[in-house]
Amino acid sequence: MASLENKLLQAWIAPTLKAVGFTKLGATWHRAKPPFIQVLNIQGSQWSRNFYFNLGIYITEMGDSDKPRENHCHVRGRLDGFIPNRERFHQLCDFENDLSGEQRHTEIEAIIALYALPWLDQFGSKEQLQQYIQRNNKDAKALISVDAFEYLGIPIDNS
Repeated sequence: MASLENKLLQAWIAPTLKAVGFTKLGATWHRAKPPFIQVLNIQGSQWSRNFYFNLGIYITEMGDSDKPRENHCHVRGRLDGFIPNRERFHQLCDFENDLSGEQRHTEIEAIIALYALPWLDQFGSKEQLQQYIQRNNKDAKALISVDAFEYLGIPIDNS
């Protein structure tokens, strides 16, 4: 069962995501952008009142799900890895501090619009995904499945 904080986060970002075509399933949103499905998921910490925003790109030709879980995506990352002020974002996602709900809401909603959606939208085609993977082969900010490398014909650089 989702915590009160998780439900708040979901409610805060829902209008932004729905306005651009995402649909919600639990704490996960999906948007079909052939040949991909874009995924955004809110994950609560097991040990605290901290939350994480997970992003994913699911290659539809490599699977049969129309609502994939984030951990089944072929390219994955945490939103805090793609924003300039990670420390502030961590404060916003930590409900053990005393920030106001309005402040959290406004800033988190802006971060979704300014960073999460553009990161997902950069993958508009198979070629764009291929270019991203070639540029970011060793990028610790994104996890790229071996299957994605094979599908795109990109050698894995293990050096």
